Order: sequence, then structure tokens, then C-alpha cells
Amino acid sequence: MLPKHIWNTPYYKLKWRYRWFMQPMVMLVKGLNWLVIKIVKMASK
Repeated sequence: MLPKHIWNTPYYKLKWRYRWFMQPMVMLVKGLNWLVIKIVKMASK
């Protein structure tokens, strides 16, 4: 459980505000990472 004061920190507000932007970015990075790993595994066979 997070302490109450953390909800009012500028960082948390910023994180919340840009969540809609960051979520697709994180998914994109994970997708690219997965793709690179897959290609590397195929290439190493």
C-alpha cells in the first residue's frame, strides 16, 4: 500500500497525465524487444 502523500507528488501527477501516451509506447517497446529476440533466436539456429 502506498503512502497517501505520494498521490500528490508532481511526478505522480505527470505519470498519470501521460499514462495514455506511455501505455502504447511501452507496448511498442515490448513488441520490438520480443521481435528482436525472435529474430536473434532464428538467426542463431
